[in-house]
Amino acid sequence: MSNRKPVKRSRDESQNIKNSILKDILAKKNILFGKFSPVLTQEKKINTWDEVRKNAIAAGETSLTDKNAEYMSKTYWQNRRKEAIDRKMIGQDPTENDLLVFSIMGPDASSGMNVPESYEELGAPGPSSAISSSSKARVGATRK
Repeated sequence: MSNRKPVKRSRDESQNIKNSILKDILAKKNILFGKFSPVLTQEKKINTWDEVRKNAIAAGETSLTDKNAEYMSKTYWQNRRKEAIDRKMIGQDPTENDLLVFSIMGPDASSGMNVPESYEELGAPGPSSAISSSSKARVGATRK
């Protein structure tokens, strides 16, 4: 275990870093979650998860410094996925990161769950609006 002190960040900064990581996963989702083939091998998936991890560290997520590709796919991604599903199942408004998670998971993500098919049915903006608006600064944002 390392002796480094945890970095204290604001909630917004932490959310922005997660947002950056999820956008990277979304951009690489065909490799990370695609079916194996002669072209798409386990090694390519591992290398891509490690690339996501390195990009996350560069974005400021220092807690991933001593982690590996397996941690990213089996723990980090699964935690983000579970958080988004849990919020959707209890009816909370989606966060920008939730919308990215559901974009990564695809349209069949909530099949079998007794929840609306999409956040649009709840009157919330869709994933494409979250992705396009993520670079815009939030002014006057309030929490419910």
